[in-house]
Amino acid sequence: MDPLAPDPVQCAQANGPGVMSVDATEGGGAARREIYLRFDLAPETERTPLKGATLRLKTTKANLSKSNLSGELWSVETFTYESLSKRAPPRRGPGPIAPATGPIASDQVVEWKVPLDVVKAGPALCLSIATKSGDGVDYWNARGETPPVLVLEYE
Repeated sequence: MDPLAPDPVQCAQANGPGVMSVDATEGGGAARREIYLRFDLAPETERTPLKGATLRLKTTKANLSKSNLSGELWSVETFTYESLSKRAPPRRGPGPIAPATGPIASDQVVEWKVPLDVVKAGPALCLSIATKSGDGVDYWNARGETPPVLVLEYE
């Protein structure tokens, strides 16, 4: 989604059904694209000690899905689908919570370790993926072949 002109409906249709994109530039310097993800956390997440959290996405099978960078993982303010129509959620903190990985291929699983203090911050975990690369990445979204997953490991 273009963080300067958010439109979830347009975003869902921009790259085909089930696809979400991250790109510093889109088509010769047009709007940049960021990914926004929301995971509603079960109440036991606040009560049960966590020992690990991982965000797992998969790139699409399209040749253009490969890139030199996966994108950085950011914590963002809590949002809803409706609020995304009005504004992109502001980032929390001075920098990303997990760095971009190196080169990625089409049809590849990509994982970011999520700091546990970010997971414990509330009943919903809201994240963004942004990149400094103009070589964009296409990932499957919640309606895609392999939806995003937040893997929580409990003690």
